[in-house]
Amino acid sequence: MNREQSPASNILVESIFCNWSGGSAMGSLGANTDISNIHYRNVYSQNCNQMYMIKSYGGSGTVKNVKLENFWGHTNAYTLDLNAYWTSMTQAAGSGVSYQNVTFSNWKGTNSNGAQRGSIQVLCPSAVPCTGITISDVNIWTESGSTEKEICQNAFGAGSCLRSGSSGTYTTTVTRTTARYALPQSHRCKPTLCSN
Repeated sequence: MNREQSPASNILVESIFCNWSGGSAMGSLGANTDISNIHYRNVYSQNCNQMYMIKSYGGSGTVKNVKLENFWGHTNAYTLDLNAYWTSMTQAAGSGVSYQNVTFSNWKGTNSNGAQRGSIQVLCPSAVPCTGITISDVNIWTESGSTEKEICQNAFGAGSCLRSGSSGTYTTTVTRTTARYALPQSHRCKPTLCSN
């Protein structure tokens, strides 16, 4: 598992393969979070808890200037997940971590159950909405059932279920019907990340 915890800055993580692990994550984050200039690229995960999860519950401080690009994954429980209400941790003092300028781009693959756990979740604190969030070129299919959820809450930016602007409270859930997808075995690894 690859994980950033506070404080952290100016980190590049690239060309990694996660298999039967927790996957990649930032957190759990609490009080006085100070994380900036984080860049993940060319990440492949299979049979993991998540492709990438940013998690907090309460807390304070800032996460800013994060770029998560070129992710491929299959059979992961969670996919793209920024969750400021992660109840598997004890709630930290504070009204929430501020998430600013976080970009998710070029994500492909499948998750294990897109209706149970949304392929895209951006859940931000009502007192400290997320701003400058960008989601582009994300194509995730479910391996179970025929629907995928995208859930955004108090998150502002461009793409998916995000709203434009920078303030206010809202929750939007988009349910998409998709064909059940089974990836051929020959396509389960990016050639640059796996060997035959």
